[in-house]
Amino acid sequence: HKKMPGEIDDSIVLDQLACNGVLEGIKISRMGFPNRLAYRDFHKRYYLLANDVPATAPDSKSATTKIISTLVTQGVVDSSRIQYGVTKVFFRVGEMAKIEEAREKYLSNVVREIQACARGFIGRKVYEKKRERALAAATIQKNVRAFIEFNSWPWFKLFKKVRGSLQVFSYEMDLAKAKQNIDKLQKQIEDSKAETAKCQLKVEGLEEEAE
Repeated sequence: HKKMPGEIDDSIVLDQLACNGVLEGIKISRMGFPNRLAYRDFHKRYYLLANDVPATAPDSKSATTKIISTLVTQGVVDSSRIQYGVTKVFFRVGEMAKIEEAREKYLSNVVREIQACARGFIGRKVYEKKRERALAAATIQKNVRAFIEFNSWPWFKLFKKVRGSLQVFSYEMDLAKAKQNIDKLQKQIEDSKAETAKCQLKVEGLEEEAE
């Protein structure tokens, strides 16, 4: 083979991989179950992919079996490319990548739902604030228009003009009533004085008769 710096010859690369045993190792790896994971770790990481599997379970092997059965039903993995051991579950090449991809897809859907709920909550809050501001502005405009219309009402203009004289008239009426009450009290006092004088004269007359 001719070797040149900066150039790659496909045939040379294949010969090198074959001579080093890399290709045979890949074949053997693909024929076996190179990917493996303990039942407890598999259950802890992928329980989200099955609805009937809780986050914690006393038997991680049965939980793992349920998760993989769900994935097989959904067409994510091939049951013939999975084997169950005593403490671990074994996968052929590519099966773990499919399961991980399904997990990432599930989590991305959950994140989108959470983001949608958060955006909806924030949007409703913003809408309520804008709605309150719009109602407040409409109420202020309504009151201003009503005030302007009320000010232009002829009867209200007349009331503003005579309002001061109405108060004076009211004060005069109160003073007149007070004066009448004072006059009544003075008359009662004078009547009492006259009655007292009469009594005094009677007393003096009785004293003279007694002497």
